[in-house]
Amino acid sequence: MLPAHATSLKAAVRQITDKPVTYIFNTHDHSDHMGSNDVFTADGATAIQVEGTSENDEVADFSATYGSAEVRIYAVVSHTKADRLVFLPGPNVLFMGDTFTTDWHPTFYAGGAEGQLATIAAALEIADDDTVIVPGHGPLSDRQGLMVYQKAFKDWIDRMAALDAGSKSTDQLRADAGLRSIAARFMQGQRPAELPEQAYRRFIERTVTVEFSK
Repeated sequence: MLPAHATSLKAAVRQITDKPVTYIFNTHDHSDHMGSNDVFTADGATAIQVEGTSENDEVADFSATYGSAEVRIYAVVSHTKADRLVFLPGPNVLFMGDTFTTDWHPTFYAGGAEGQLATIAAALEIADDDTVIVPGHGPLSDRQGLMVYQKAFKDWIDRMAALDAGSKSTDQLRADAGLRSIAARFMQGQRPAELPEQAYRRFIERTVTVEFSK
């Protein structure tokens, strides 16, 4: 989280345990996900550095044990060029960062549709029916929620292709009821189940840029 939110993040941790935070793993290098690192390292935590940044495609899978906790990190390309799925097999929790959200549209701009679908497929291979899946933003989810997201994303890309999105204006695409219906499915458990209009417009524009302007 951002440094300004470190206090609330610490408070949330304290609701779970009074043990110190000893290790930090980041799903990607955007400030809203790693901005509080320094706050915790100042208290003695160690930020585990996994090779690769969003400017470097070379990110390797990684597995290690810290104390009694095994951590497995899987390199994927979707939201950034160096996304990481962080899996804790002991408690069976998978952190997906911004490769998966439950209150927003997909932000798959570094990996394109191919990267997004490959990332979701990888996560579904890791997770079982009891896995708690932590999205980058939004309420906690599970394997079923991830499959809902996967199907919605496939339908979104297919609908854009059927509309010949590269030849349409943003306003023409915004007027399509089918696209709006699909977009609402990304807002899992959110009420109202719709994106803010500015965000919806941007989602359409970015999808066209990434997938249909080649």
